[in-house]
Amino acid sequence: MARDISPIGKQSRREGYALAPKAQKIMAKKSGIPGQHADMRIRGGSLYLTQLREKQKVRRIYGLLEAQFAKLMREAQRTPGKTG
Repeated sequence: MARDISPIGKQSRREGYALAPKAQKIMAKKSGIPGQHADMRIRGGSLYLTQLREKQKVRRIYGLLEAQFAKLMREAQRTPGKTG
């Protein structure tokens, strides 16, 4: 099964949330989102942007790729009761 192996510090800075204990140290040293022109990307958030960031945060916490996450969500929606 494939997994996301991109840098955890960079992912944590993007989400604004420490995804691992190691990421807390990195986030203390560097502020803001990663990227050369990151300050230009900060803007008001829409509802879509908020939902996307939360979905990405959950994916990154569990280390899943998009296809794996989508499959798990389909299975959860088929079961009776709450999916969350």
